[in-house]
Amino acid sequence: MLLCIIPLCSCSEKVDFPLDTTYVRLVVDGAITTDTTIHRVKLSTSGDALNKQPGKVISNAIVTISDGGNVFNLHENNSKPGTYETDPSVYGVRENLYASHYQCGCQ
Repeated sequence: MLLCIIPLCSCSEKVDFPLDTTYVRLVVDGAITTDTTIHRVKLSTSGDALNKQPGKVISNAIVTISDGGNVFNLHENNSKPGTYETDPSVYGVRENLYASHYQCGCQ
């Protein structure tokens, strides 16, 4: 039996890439379901992962969800800034398309 030993070796070199930060983006996290319940939408800005800076919540925005006929106004939860909620009586209908609209003073 012939054994073959292959040496494993590698080299490494430090390379510095200039990584610029990017512009701030709006982050929307939410959903509407067919359940009759409070539906939530969270608004924030994107963070900077390279500099370990998290995004910021967006308060005092105007948030609505519509299906082309109905418009649901969401209200900010006072104990959870940046979280907007529907009334508990709101529910989605299968096959309906929904659009969300946001108005804020974010930059």
